Amino acid sequence: MKVIQCENRDALLRAFDEACAETRSTAEDAWKKVDIARGMAVYDPGEDNAADDVARRADKLMCENKWSVKGMKTER
Repeated sequence: MKVIQCENRDALLRAFDEACAETRSTAEDAWKKVDIARGMAVYDPGEDNAADDVARRADKLMCENKWSVKGMKTER
């Protein structure tokens, strides 16, 4: 399995979020105002026993991002 290092992943996610926010704020038509929920988790050998653990954390972060983008609270 090839491991891909992405040291600047946080900066890339911020840039992605900013580009999405810009698109939403400048779209003139409602159908062009697209919300994208995204989440990313990195394998942590101290926390993860299987790939499912990483996927679960990524899914949780995606849900948190979704509620944040939509301006809703995440109380779980």
